[in-house]
Amino acid sequence: MAERPPRIPLDLPLASAAGIAVAAMTIHLQLVAHHTGHLAVWYVDLLAVGAVLAAYACVPTSPRRRTVASLAGGFLMVAAALGSLNLAAPTVLAGIICLVSAARNRPL
Repeated sequence: MAERPPRIPLDLPLASAAGIAVAAMTIHLQLVAHHTGHLAVWYVDLLAVGAVLAAYACVPTSPRRRTVASLAGGFLMVAAALGSLNLAAPTVLAGIICLVSAARNRPL
């Protein structure tokens, strides 16, 4: 029987924040394609950068995780404040998760 490679533990709150950001981006793209056809590129960019930063920060061996998690939270909160209102609540949730993960006492 082959030996399994070691599992890389992930920070689940940050991984879920990245997933929420990707879901919000996907829903926005679907809504725009279905209704107006006018894509808010800046909004998609904010969500994409926030999702990538949160995904990077969820790996425990990543350098500067606390800074990257804070940046991810900032990008997601700006996207929630400036973006479409129907996606503001999940985007705020993802931003809060990132900021709380960056601020918690135990080392990231």
